[in-house]
Amino acid sequence: MTPAHCSRSDPIITWKWKGRGKEDYIADNITSVTTEFENGVTRKHVSMLMFQAAVSQHFTNVTCKVSFNNNISTEETVTLNINFSPKILKNSGCKIQSDILTCACISQGVPLPTITWPLLTNHTEYFIMTAVSDYMVNSTISLRVTDYNHVVHCVSNNDIGRVHQNLTIVKTSTGENGKSNTWQ
Repeated sequence: MTPAHCSRSDPIITWKWKGRGKEDYIADNITSVTTEFENGVTRKHVSMLMFQAAVSQHFTNVTCKVSFNNNISTEETVTLNINFSPKILKNSGCKIQSDILTCACISQGVPLPTITWPLLTNHTEYFIMTAVSDYMVNSTISLRVTDYNHVVHCVSNNDIGRVHQNLTIVKTSTGENGKSNTWQ
């Protein structure tokens, strides 16, 4: 609600987004409607902000400020709570060198997703490392394999959804010059 005694001129309505050290005015995707009520005195001004939500906007702030030409203004800030099902990122993948298979599955989502590796159900010895940053999780596994498929399955899920991806294995070897050679 704006102050009760506002000027008769139309207000200036601005939208501002703030998050993760950034602050920016929003100019795109704003719909403004002005409606005059029956009594001819009271007017209603509406401004709607429409945008395509992104994971990176989770827990950021959006502020609507209404200003009149007589230095009267009011603003309201809301914190965005955006939920997304997991998405496995393109830089996920596997490589094998000698008989050591190393795979990384990187997923983002809100709430933070978990990652599971169905391959590990058949192995008793393996190394797994998980790194978490904001809305992203990186799970890396390493294990000794003697016989392997050319694909490893990665599964990521949270309360919103579940996704799985087949990760192609890239075979690498060390050449005579000590440099790594790669082929699929």
